[in-house]
Amino acid sequence: MSNEIFRRQFLKAGVGFITGTGSAILFGDFTTVLAQSTGQRDWRFCHKCQAMFFDGFPTKGSCAAGGTHEAMGYNFVLPHDVAETPTAQQNWRFCHKCQAMFFDGFPAKGTCAAGGTHEAMGYNFVLPHDVAETPTAQQNWRFCHKCQAMFFDGFPAKGTCAAGGAHEAAGYNFVLPHETDYPSKVSNLLLQSHSMQDVTNMVWNEAGRGIASEKIRQSINGREFVDGVSGYDANVNMGNITATWNEVAPNQLSMEVQIPGNNVEFHTTTPTIFGSWGDPAFRVGFDIIVNLAMSISNSSTPITISQMNAQITNASIHGSNAVGTLIETLADFFTGGEFSRSITDSINNDHDLKGKVAQAIASALDRVW
Repeated sequence: MSNEIFRRQFLKAGVGFITGTGSAILFGDFTTVLAQSTGQRDWRFCHKCQAMFFDGFPTKGSCAAGGTHEAMGYNFVLPHDVAETPTAQQNWRFCHKCQAMFFDGFPAKGTCAAGGTHEAMGYNFVLPHDVAETPTAQQNWRFCHKCQAMFFDGFPAKGTCAAGGAHEAAGYNFVLPHETDYPSKVSNLLLQSHSMQDVTNMVWNEAGRGIASEKIRQSINGREFVDGVSGYDANVNMGNITATWNEVAPNQLSMEVQIPGNNVEFHTTTPTIFGSWGDPAFRVGFDIIVNLAMSISNSSTPITISQMNAQITNASIHGSNAVGTLIETLADFFTGGEFSRSITDSINNDHDLKGKVAQAIASALDRVW
């Protein structure tokens, strides 16, 4: 196999350098969907024999290609002891001799690389098949009818079968769930700025815009800008987002988020000097710049945000009703100080927000290639 073919197939097998994305600010509380309660992690692809084996023990079992298995690629999280369905087959078992995954649903138990036939132990795995591949589920895992092990059929070469020769696929096309390799996804993302921006826009438009608008509404409504002048009935419109990422050290990133062209329209309680004129309404245009520092790892908390700082720039105020127009020249306290501080304080002093943004970025990496 040429180096280029090997490279492309290596990527397809999920060694980790696959396209992906990070995301933006204020996405909300997404969740990562992994069946942790009924799934066992540490199932891996052996690059020598191409079978699925359990990598959770210090010893790595017997490989049909010689020696012990050697892990590569994704960390698969395989469901077990749940109901079989039309697209999920039960009776897949761990062989305690060779440590490979094999099908235990036939009277004959296939050929084991450790000698004799496979011997089942542990969970009864129920593996999904013939469903769509996703960023966290890889297709082309197949049953070898010769050795009865699960092997990866996505390469031109078919690995080494314990029954002799190469594996031979039969039956379903299994689509197996795996964890995200966050550092590898982010590393590749940094090489593809257009992909990063495309997905950043997608997630911002799906959720981030609404969460940011609500945060700003909360910062205006009920806020006393000066004595006797408080905001209410805030209506927020957010602009589009641009994000720039930089790698400052291995697995350490800085991110600048620019959100220009925003505006908020709101009323204020009437200052005493204006008597019965009614409450003035204002429209304030403004830009937001948010800087974040974060680290990436393959841990239970893959994204950690250590710093987050928001700034308001280019704020300008205009009256939105007759009273507001008359007094806008007296309203420098909005653009010059209290208006900007009301928003930046709401963002920068929210200690839970870092965790929400970190979770949103991790979830975005799970959702895309």
